[in-house]
Formats: sequence, C-alpha cells, structure tokens
Amino acid sequence: MRRGITLIELLVAMVISGIVAFMVLAMFRGESKNYTQMRSRVRLQSDAREAVRIIEEELNNAGYRMGASVTGGVLSSTECIDGGYTGFNGAFFKPITNGVEYTVYDPYQSAGVLNCTDDLQRIRYTWDPTDSILFRRWVKGKDTDIDAAEDVPFMEHVAAFVIEYGVYRDNTILMNEAQSGAAVVSASGISVTPVNSGATWTFTSTGWTTGTGAFLLNPGAGFTLDTNATYRVRFQSFANEAFLDATTGIDPATLKAGFFLTGGVATKNVFTFRPGTSSGAGGARTVQFDLNPSSDGIANPMYFGITGKLASASSGTPSMGISGIQITKLNHGKIDTWITNPAATQDWSKIGAARITLSVRGKNGEIITHSRTVVLINNDPRI
Repeated sequence: MRRGITLIELLVAMVISGIVAFMVLAMFRGESKNYTQMRSRVRLQSDAREAVRIIEEELNNAGYRMGASVTGGVLSSTECIDGGYTGFNGAFFKPITNGVEYTVYDPYQSAGVLNCTDDLQRIRYTWDPTDSILFRRWVKGKDTDIDAAEDVPFMEHVAAFVIEYGVYRDNTILMNEAQSGAAVVSASGISVTPVNSGATWTFTSTGWTTGTGAFLLNPGAGFTLDTNATYRVRFQSFANEAFLDATTGIDPATLKAGFFLTGGVATKNVFTFRPGTSSGAGGARTVQFDLNPSSDGIANPMYFGITGKLASASSGTPSMGISGIQITKLNHGKIDTWITNPAATQDWSKIGAARITLSVRGKNGEIITHSRTVVLINNDPRI
C-alpha cells in the first residue's frame, strides 16, 4: 500500500511552484519592460531623426528661385511677381525666438512658372520649453499672414531646439586701386606709365614687340599665396586697334594676367584674357578670374602682372591699359564662427550655414540628441 502526499509536502511544493512562477513572471515583466523601453527609445530616435530631416530639407529649399536684397540687416526679397522669380514680400530666411522662419518655393505646383498664390509656402518652427513641444506653423501664398496662423504640434518631449548660424570669414583685399598706384615693381620689353586721376590709377603699356613683354605690380614685398585659398583677380582693360589687330596685334595665347615671380617669370597661377577697345564710351572690358594657386613657385614671393607678345611686327604703336585693379583672397565657404542670436544688423550675405540641434527626452529621463549642418546655398542676394 503506497502512502499519499502529506499536507506539508503539498504546501512545500506549492511554495516552490509559486516562487518559480514569481521568478518567471518577474523575468517576463522585466524583459517586457526592457522591450517597451527599447521600442520607445527607438521610436523617439526615429521621430527625432525624421523631424531633423524634414527641417533640413526645408532649409535647403529656403529661398529657392527667389531673388533677394539685403534690407535693414535682414535678407529680404521684393514683391512676388507671377511668372518671375523675384521673391515675395518678407524675409525668406530669418531666426526667431526659439525657432526659425523661412519661405519655400514649390516648383511642382505650376509646372515651373511661379504663381505667388500657389507656389510660396511660409514655414515657422517654434519651441515651447515649458510644455516641451516643437510647434510648426504653415501658410500658403505671399499675402497670407503667418502670425494669424495656428501652431500645430510637430514634436513632443523636446528638451531643446537650437539653430546656430555659421558666419563666413571676411574676404581679405590684398591689393586695391589705391595700393596699386605707385607699385610698378618691374617692366621688361615694354614701357609702363602709371597715371593717377583722382583715386583711379591707369597703367598704360607701350613698346610691345614679338619678344615677350611683361610688367609686375604689387605693394610691399610680394604676395605669399595660400594653396588652400582662392584669389579673385579683377581689373579693367582696354587696348588700341594696333594691339588688337588680328594679324599683327597681340598673340591671344600669350596675353596672360595673374601671379608671377620676380622678373616676370610665369607660374601656373595665371589666366589668358582679352582687353576691350579704348574707342567709344564704355569700351573698357572688366576682367575677373578666380585663381586657385598651385604649388608652382608658391614658396617665393609672387607679384600681380601682365605678360604677352605680338603675333608679328606691327607698323602701328600697340598699347594697352589696365585700371581698377583689385585682388581679393576669398574666404567664402569657410565658417568663422557660429552664433545663436544674430543681431538685426548682421550681414545676412555672410550667413552660410545653419546647424540644427534637436534634443528629445525619453520616459526614463534620457536625452537623445540629433544634429545636422545645412549649407544655406540660397541665402545669397546674388541668386
């Protein structure tokens, strides 16, 4: 005869089973909580990343196909004209308190022909730090008052929303009209006469032959060029008929301007050009070229100069003049500093980028941050 389970054994078994069940349930609840937190974190990350992507995309299109002018320290455009791309009545990109406002042109609305009512969209993002909500406000058309529009929650649990503005470095003028005045460093094969008329200097060169002639100009001891920089050379040039004669005049392949070593030795940092004619009003031609210096002769002082020779002997007296010289080291594209609250007097043509930082707070207090830098290619009054 087999003995049954005693009450004590049954109680012990129930206690053990309860402990095991409690442990399994606790483990399940822990894993479920971790999964829920992880899923919530991933979703929050995804939402924040998508929010930043949308803002980045809109900023990339701010001012697209809109002309503009700098007025009152804020980059603003003229009245919108149907069928044209002259902008709209208001700033198409400007910072506001805890946010940003800009205007986007939608090229798909009217088959590429601007319609001021249908194609312009003004967008405003504003962060409310009290309720931790990022709001979005949107209106359509040039005449709609965005201040009267309704805020729509765009992102919740926002711990911070900051847009910093990257300011380009100032360009450096290495030589201007005044500095080039008495700066004839050397002339070989030709004669150069600098003539001052008020604040304008004109360098007239004569004596051109089939041998190479050159003259150099530069204040001080010469330029030290930076191979990482771009140099914009700009001047006005004009010549007489003997210089421009197709048969006996200047050989167009040899007429070069740019940077030379002492003695008129050419480097790779030169370009060819053709002068205008001195006959008639407005005959001078404005010449402008951007040079990216190579390492050729870069260790030595360089000078701005002109070189060239005639294609064949001329019976006339070939002459050429240049004036209005300006050489500028361009820093456009290089961010000098980042600012969060630009003053109203900020030169907006120097704002070249925007850095978006969006931070969101998870349920456990964890802060997740996404940041993107946007090059503001349309924030330029020359577009």
